Amino acid sequence: MITRLRQALGAALLLILAGAATAQQTTEAAERPGEISLYVFDGGRPVEGLIVRVGGESAVTDETGGVFLRVPAGRRELVVTHEGGERVLDLDLLTAEGENVQVLVTLRGAGEQPDVDIESSNPQAAGAVEAAGGPRKAAENAAAGLLRGTVRSAEQDEPVANARVFFAGVNAQARTNAQGQFQVELPPGNYSLSVIHEDFATQTVDNVRVIPEKEVTTAIELTPAGVQLQEYVVTAPYIEGSVASDISAEREASGVSEILGAEQMSRAGDSDAADALKRVTGLTIEDGKYVVIRGQPSRYTYTLWNGSPLPSPDPIKRIVPLDLFPTGVLSQIRVEKSYDPSLPGAFGGGLIGLETTGVPEEGFAEFSFGIGGNTQTTGQEGLDYEGGSQDFLGFDDGTRELPGGLTGADSQGDVEEAAKGFENNWEVSESTMGPDTSLGVSGGKTFDALGGEVGVLGALDWSRSYDYRETIKRDYALRGDGSLALRDDQVERRTDMNVDLGGLLVGAVNWEDHSLRSNTFAIRKSYKRSQITEGVRAVSQDRYQRAYLLEWNERELLAQQLIGEHDFDWVNLGWRGMYAQSSRNSPDRREYTYVRRSDGVFYFPGQSSASRNYSESDDDIYSFDTDLTFPLLDTDTWKWNVATGVSYYDQERESQTRRYSFRPTDDADLTAPPEDLLDPDDIGDTLEVSDQTQTNDEYSGEATVSGSYLKTDLDWSDTVRVMVGARRETADFSVATFQAGGSQGGQRVEAGFKQSDVLPAASITWKFLDGMQVRASTGRTISRPVLNELSPARYYDPDTGEEYLGNPDLEPAKIEAYDLRWEWYPTSREAFSLGFFTKDYTDPIEVSFVGVGGSAYLLQVQNAAGATVSGVETSMRTDFGRLVALTGLDSEWAQSIYLQANLAFIDSEVELARQDLATNQSRPLQGQADSLLNLQIGYEGERHDATLLLNRVGERLAVAGTEGRPDVYEQPVAQLDLNYTYKFSDGLKFKFSAGNLLDPTYEQLQGGRVYRSYTKGRDFGLSVSWKPWQ
Repeated sequence: MITRLRQALGAALLLILAGAATAQQTTEAAERPGEISLYVFDGGRPVEGLIVRVGGESAVTDETGGVFLRVPAGRRELVVTHEGGERVLDLDLLTAEGENVQVLVTLRGAGEQPDVDIESSNPQAAGAVEAAGGPRKAAENAAAGLLRGTVRSAEQDEPVANARVFFAGVNAQARTNAQGQFQVELPPGNYSLSVIHEDFATQTVDNVRVIPEKEVTTAIELTPAGVQLQEYVVTAPYIEGSVASDISAEREASGVSEILGAEQMSRAGDSDAADALKRVTGLTIEDGKYVVIRGQPSRYTYTLWNGSPLPSPDPIKRIVPLDLFPTGVLSQIRVEKSYDPSLPGAFGGGLIGLETTGVPEEGFAEFSFGIGGNTQTTGQEGLDYEGGSQDFLGFDDGTRELPGGLTGADSQGDVEEAAKGFENNWEVSESTMGPDTSLGVSGGKTFDALGGEVGVLGALDWSRSYDYRETIKRDYALRGDGSLALRDDQVERRTDMNVDLGGLLVGAVNWEDHSLRSNTFAIRKSYKRSQITEGVRAVSQDRYQRAYLLEWNERELLAQQLIGEHDFDWVNLGWRGMYAQSSRNSPDRREYTYVRRSDGVFYFPGQSSASRNYSESDDDIYSFDTDLTFPLLDTDTWKWNVATGVSYYDQERESQTRRYSFRPTDDADLTAPPEDLLDPDDIGDTLEVSDQTQTNDEYSGEATVSGSYLKTDLDWSDTVRVMVGARRETADFSVATFQAGGSQGGQRVEAGFKQSDVLPAASITWKFLDGMQVRASTGRTISRPVLNELSPARYYDPDTGEEYLGNPDLEPAKIEAYDLRWEWYPTSREAFSLGFFTKDYTDPIEVSFVGVGGSAYLLQVQNAAGATVSGVETSMRTDFGRLVALTGLDSEWAQSIYLQANLAFIDSEVELARQDLATNQSRPLQGQADSLLNLQIGYEGERHDATLLLNRVGERLAVAGTEGRPDVYEQPVAQLDLNYTYKFSDGLKFKFSAGNLLDPTYEQLQGGRVYRSYTKGRDFGLSVSWKPWQ
């Protein structure tokens, strides 16, 4: 029954397809006749030998069930009969001059009237039925695209010759050759495509996208007439980065995954990978750059770039900040939620796979320019300080360099003499903030050489933006009765100038069964921060102060990767090798504070000091991995692959921080401006300088991980698929902390571990109905500490200034994961899912508080006793027309509108290993939101695209309370964005974006009282891109 219903629906869609098949232009005459194309089907099969009469014209349906007639304009009776004279159809039909009318007849049972669908090239014609997406007329200046296809028999796996292919609403058709191949040029747009042949049931595939001056391929399998298939076998055309290709990849994956393609990221207007991932089911973003998967802390997220691991430029974190990666260089982002043995064991709670854009099929060049602003930033007064001449490019010109001689200074006298080389630059002033701007250029070409296809792609992007924010910052003390008393009440005013500079170079050589690819990627992300925090510190003492911060921060990532893929008759070989460098450099971070006297005058407090700090970290990574896949069986019933592979990963890290303090003497005028009070020329007179570099401010480390895996993947009748396998990894981590220089001595301290683990995984997928499947999976993964966490020494977070105590007893965390998900894929561009998951942690790694004497305490990374995370996720992407059709109303107008949504509810609990300063020994995981909602509605037209997006993040634990203070929770917040794109011509495109339209207040509460509060303002942008050739 399902197959018959599918065939009937497929036949109905021929209304859109068949009429253009034989339309021809006639020579000019005083009156042009009308044209009628008619096709008759019974049970999805074309009916041959029926007699069709219109006026004085008659014809007999051929093997395709079709006839073509020319008739004079006017009202005519159309009659269809069997050879014996039995009437099948009697229709009153009106045709206009030059009108093309398509009639599709689907026969019913004996005694029942047939279904009749009519489409006309004249949209005003009575009885005309507009096809899905509307009848198309190619604009005279529109560049056509090329569609190539292959039609094969599903039963014999042989090409089908002489099959006719029809396309909705256009005068175009194709016929397959002896190899089952066809090709046709079509105007750009989305089409429904149907294939008919007298020996096969009619098959139809929707949403075939034709791209201007591009080549798209599709493959279709036909079911022999009368044969029932368990699944509708039509493959949608594959376009890399399209919604259809993303949904297809999710459907065919062995485990639970989510994919964001280039098309989705472009429509959402997301600027970087972190921004895009907030729209994925169950994901949240910390600090605008770190991904939290299913409520698990960001340390449990692992990142791959084209299959190779990436280093993090942050010196105390393992996770890669994903705001480094602009969406413009990405073809897709893959979120793996269930484990596969071919992936690294450090998968942890989830994996982010970044895939860069490949070489183009056709040559192109593109230039882009963008301008934008923010309602609370652009044109407003912000903060600034004097920097270097190359700040706008993201490079320091040497203004912030550490003076020569300081690193080798052995005595206080040497330190004072060398310190006079510091720039006298302390003042934070007000300045009008300009608009956000961006520039981009890219291009590529493919040509025949070296016995195959050689392609190259290059891209270069630069952008500068400003961000001004005022944050209410309040801290509380605990009274004896357990209530909170306000201790600090301040407002932080901060201006960031952000500069991004990135480049991508891709080269590839493709032969019939082999390919080589080189990816070179460089990204530099810098910010210049000017900040004043003003208010009352120690409310009981009425201490009003202004704290100043001047900062420059550079993060850089350079990666060179080589990839090879080789297909042999008995094995498929894939390999990847990469060398990557990442660095973080924060030169000349300056901090100082002024306090207000009772007479209102601000002064530099005695015994206090200003600081100038320099921190940097550098990582070098070498990695190589290879995969061998053996196709042991490939029949109509069984498909059985066995895969194995090995991998090697080596990371070397160097990190150091240098600290210098400046303290005015008693002879100095403490009310003087900072550049008078802290002038390096006064060192040795009214200004004292000292080297405050600590023994633990420099460390080096190395992490080596080698692995191997074996898995088997078995598919029975494309109904049940089973994957079972395991991975073995050996990890060797070592870290050394030692003195970098300065006045304090220290000894070398070493720590680390060596450990082997076996990590099994299994999954099963059952395809039980058309487009429906259920999958279940389980796997064991691991999350290892960061190198500096293993040292017994203290270390600082260079971003926050918080001090940590290392833990040489830290053990890797082990995670057991279980997933169950139902999925439905009604068409190539629609998907529905409902899933449940749970994860059990052994020795989870959590940040806790430890006492270090008296009332003092430090942060320390420890192994908790255990933790669990569980939740439910649901998602959908559907054409709006489907929903309208359920109401019984006309849905044609809604065919170009789509709806996409996902919702997740997550619960977690962690049990701390021992009593410490934390108020609650049992609490949720930090950063885990209890609910996540994404809603997206969009319109896809030939020239107009519009997308409205809503993102809501539920309540989440921000800071764990200590010593009886309540935990701090970040309140739910919703963000609404709008993007509109207008394709002015084939090579010119305009885009308007409006972000954060609701402009909500981001608020953190402690015990019901405001802890932190700020707004971001509304964002607006306009960009234009131009392709002079493509």
